Amino acid sequence: MATMRRISITPRMLIVAVLGLSLAACSSPGDESRVQAHFDGPVYSSIEELSAQSDVVLAVRILGVHSRTTEAELRGLDVGGDRKGLPLALYEAKVNKKYKGSSGSQILITRIDLNKVETQDQTGFSAGQDMMLFLRNTGLVRDEMPVFAVVGMDQGRLEIANGRLRAVRKDAGGTNLGDGQTIEEVVARVR
Repeated sequence: MATMRRISITPRMLIVAVLGLSLAACSSPGDESRVQAHFDGPVYSSIEELSAQSDVVLAVRILGVHSRTTEAELRGLDVGGDRKGLPLALYEAKVNKKYKGSSGSQILITRIDLNKVETQDQTGFSAGQDMMLFLRNTGLVRDEMPVFAVVGMDQGRLEIANGRLRAVRKDAGGTNLGDGQTIEEVVARVR
């Protein structure tokens, strides 16, 4: 059963966060500093639970930032006024292997744009990273590529190195699912 902790956000929660970020931006006019944000959401207690919330589980190589946008722009919503929505970076990734679900050979993955919003609740991607990702299909397509979001924020992202998986965060909350395991060990638990 998922417990509530301060580390993740779902795509549907991003629109709600937009309003909070608009109000939370405590900078004076002309100040270009990044907004600081914290996100709440489910923390998964097992690979099985994380997998159950995922539409696809993939091994990918991150190619880099495809584009930068906002949640509202990505979804085609008119939020009006100066509110532009939560800043997002769309990362392009090459799919190396599919373990659950279907996707194209190249996909886009939404992440909070860490150039615009400072948060300790999400780790950015870097070009050339090999990862196993637990993803939710947003139902959106951009530049003929399907758009996905990582389930459980950093929980749904495991770096691949020498056939082993490494959790992005090491915390005392027991949320380092798959850390130190082989790809095969984790894939055996994907449903």
